[in-house]
Amino acid sequence: MDILVFISDLVRSLAWPLVVLVLVILFRKPLGNLIPYLRRLKYGKLEAEFIRDLETADNKAQSLPPLPPSAIQPDYLQSLLATLLDISKKSPTASILETWRNIEIQLSRFLDYVSPEQRKIPSWGIVDKLYKRETIDSDFKSLIDQLRIVRNEAAHPTGRLEISERQAVTYIQSSIRAIDYLRNIQL
Repeated sequence: MDILVFISDLVRSLAWPLVVLVLVILFRKPLGNLIPYLRRLKYGKLEAEFIRDLETADNKAQSLPPLPPSAIQPDYLQSLLATLLDISKKSPTASILETWRNIEIQLSRFLDYVSPEQRKIPSWGIVDKLYKRETIDSDFKSLIDQLRIVRNEAAHPTGRLEISERQAVTYIQSSIRAIDYLRNIQL
């Protein structure tokens, strides 16, 4: 192999990687703005998960109005939080499922109010009826919907969804705020 053939083969093998590198460098800002909207980026064995729904739920939970100090029941919530955080250390997915179960427990309190004739209504149905009766606002309904979506992603993963402990803790914290809000709704 002479030097010209070697250089030609080298240029041919590096052409596409160099083009991709140049494009990434040129369009790094627009590409960076797209990352929050990605749900999954996969290239060969490299797979990165972006749980946008979790971030949306967390933002909505942070925007809930603060409860009056007299309404807060710290013992129950602190105990629940400690239990869920303990579960998240062992199994982040299990902690998300258990957290959602606690949201459903709070929603079931409203079953007689929203539908006295029916004893079995899914949680999304209870939320929908609470919204239609103006017991909860659209922001809170949206928060519960986002938490349900993240729970469904955890319960029924597509591909190799890996939920980190940090993501589970974010979900738990958002859910605790939602549970606190639900516990303090007066009918």
